[in-house]
Amino acid sequence: MTSQLEDRARTTCTAEGHADCLSDLLVFHEDNGVLAGSYWRAQCEKRDDSIRFLSLKLQEYTVPSAEYHSRQGKAAFNLFLVV
Repeated sequence: MTSQLEDRARTTCTAEGHADCLSDLLVFHEDNGVLAGSYWRAQCEKRDDSIRFLSLKLQEYTVPSAEYHSRQGKAAFNLFLVV
C-alpha cells in the first residue's frame, strides 16, 4: 500500500512538473510572439520611412516632362546655331 502511495505521489509530482513546464513555455511563446511582432512592425516602419524619404528625393530631382522636352529642344537648337 505504501508503495502505491509513493508511486502516485511520484507520478503526481512529475505531472505537476510537466504542467509547470508547459505553463512556462506558454508564457515564453506568447512573449516571444509579441517581441517578434514588435520587431517586424519596427522594420516595416523603418522601410516605410525610407520609401517616403526616397520618394521625396525623387520628386526633388524630377523634372516635369514638358519642361524636359522644352529644354532638350532649346539645347538642340543652340547646338545647331553653334555649328
